[in-house]
Amino acid sequence: MSIGKSFLIAVFTLAFFGMAHPVVAESPASVKVDAKIAVPADVKTPAMDEKQPAAKTEPKTETSKPDVKELPKQDPKTVAPPADANAAVKPAEKTKEMLEAEEKAKQLNIKAQAKIDLKNLPKNLSSILPNDNEIFAVAVGETKPIAAARQRKCLLKEAPKWEDTKARLPITDLVQFSDGGVYERDSRRCGGAVPARAVFATGAKVGSERVVIFGSTITVIVKPAEK
Repeated sequence: MSIGKSFLIAVFTLAFFGMAHPVVAESPASVKVDAKIAVPADVKTPAMDEKQPAAKTEPKTETSKPDVKELPKQDPKTVAPPADANAAVKPAEKTKEMLEAEEKAKQLNIKAQAKIDLKNLPKNLSSILPNDNEIFAVAVGETKPIAAARQRKCLLKEAPKWEDTKARLPITDLVQFSDGGVYERDSRRCGGAVPARAVFATGAKVGSERVVIFGSTITVIVKPAEK
């Protein structure tokens, strides 16, 4: 036989006996493992849990509270109640000057509204005539004395004529002026009572107007005629 044929026969023989008697592998239980298995540090095992000492817990510390100062307690009796928005506001107290001005205005209004009896006029008309910056009130158709003209010179002891007096009167549509006759009036310049020509005014048209009569500014008010 040649060497090649002898080699093939040996190979087939080994293959045949190997299939007839297979090799049995040992079970895991019979295999001894000498190498130690490395366990990661973050994986806990029961044995590690039993041997590992309990972790120490730090005692809780209380946080310091801010230093708050207590406000002094107020007595409820001394605390003023809240202001009522709907409460009536008390008017300011009137001064002496205000009261005097109101009283003067009241008297002037009474004087302006007073009824005048032309048949029983006083000899001196100063008490019923309107002064500077005062009111003269009259109704339509009503006649009242509004002024009294004296002579320009104090030495003259007679009243001026009506023609001269009329020429010095203002022009207005509210009243009609007429001659009231001879009376007296007080004059500071002449130092007392002097003869004067009375000027009457009769209400002609409803309205109001400021006029200047013999140097005095007078507010003329004409009201509707009384029924």
